[in-house]
Amino acid sequence: MSAVRRFERGQTSEAVLIFPLVLGLVFVVIQVGIWAYARNVAVHSAREGATAAAAHQSTQPADAATRTSLEENADGVLREYSVSSTRSADAVTVTVRGSALSLVPLVELPPIEQSITVPVEQYVP
Repeated sequence: MSAVRRFERGQTSEAVLIFPLVLGLVFVVIQVGIWAYARNVAVHSAREGATAAAAHQSTQPADAATRTSLEENADGVLREYSVSSTRSADAVTVTVRGSALSLVPLVELPPIEQSITVPVEQYVP
């Protein structure tokens, strides 16, 4: 009987050591998913703004279209974002910068910066 009791104590101590590691791994996986989602929101919003501004005879500013898309899609996952854009005769470039939501307070995640360049549509008769 004493052998069985030692085996049970060993399982408990292993569980005490492994449980925090598994929980930490789950947190890391969720945090990476949140960061990747925030990056995708930035890419999508930059593409929306650049596409709207690059349309033939468009008067819509790229910044406004990008901010509208961010307001609809960011949902607090992409925080403290800023939008900048440039337009030339041939292309529109939109850049979105921000940070992802962090599950752990005081942990700084890598900043998000996504740029999209779309050629300006031109009518050729």
